[in-house]
Amino acid sequence: DQDSLAIVDFSIEYSEDLRKVEQIFESNKETIKNNVSYLLEAPRYLGVNNLGSSSVDLRFVAKVNEADRFAAQRALTRELYLLFQDHGIYVPYNQLVVSTRSDDKDNTEEKLNELVNKK
Repeated sequence: DQDSLAIVDFSIEYSEDLRKVEQIFESNKETIKNNVSYLLEAPRYLGVNNLGSSSVDLRFVAKVNEADRFAAQRALTRELYLLFQDHGIYVPYNQLVVSTRSDDKDNTEEKLNELVNKK
């Protein structure tokens, strides 16, 4: 079996304390290794990979067998999500803000219903 890397980019909100997130990961990386059977060693945090439009993107990697790489990435993503969720770290999600012109107030509810019902 050839060794490979499972690479996971994980996004957190800008409002999160990066140092706290890093500390939570460091304190729990052995538990993550124990929970993900595909990992050959504890995952590593490589740092901030990108400052996105609505998130800070963090990169994590773990040594795995090449044949297990994609399953390991999915399992590692799950473990990171659960870990951060358990510690109140928020993952950003897209939100839609709808605004209307003030001279068109009378039809606002009707237009919103039309938009929703088109799906």
